[in-house]
Formats: sequence, structure tokens, C-alpha cells
Amino acid sequence: MCFAVPIKVIQVADGKALLEDGRLVILGPDIIVNAGEYVRTVGDIIVDTMSAEDGNRIRQTLEELSTYE
Repeated sequence: MCFAVPIKVIQVADGKALLEDGRLVILGPDIIVNAGEYVRTVGDIIVDTMSAEDGNRIRQTLEELSTYE
């Protein structure tokens, strides 16, 4: 099983997106994304998009789980 952590899009141009971690990734088929939204990637391809609200909520939940003792 694969799990992709949402990451924020900083800029989109020419079928590629610059992510907050500095990676430049390719938009997958039928993917439309804007700066400020969150995406999930497999390798260097965006496979899913989500709102900033959902992306932040998932990341916060993962952070809470990582500190669970």
C-alpha cells in the first residue's frame, strides 16, 4: 500500500507545478491545480488534488499521530 502526504503548490506553469519542498512535478492527466491548493504525488507526477483546508487537516492529523506515544 502507498500513502502520499499532501503538499502545497507554490506555482503552476506549462503543465508543471512547483511544490513547497522545492520539487518541480508534472501535472497528471486531467489534473487542474492552482497555487495554494494541495496535491498528492507519486514520483514526480501529481495524481490527486485537494483544497487547502483538506490538505492542512490531513497534515495536522498526521503530525498529531507522529507524536502519539
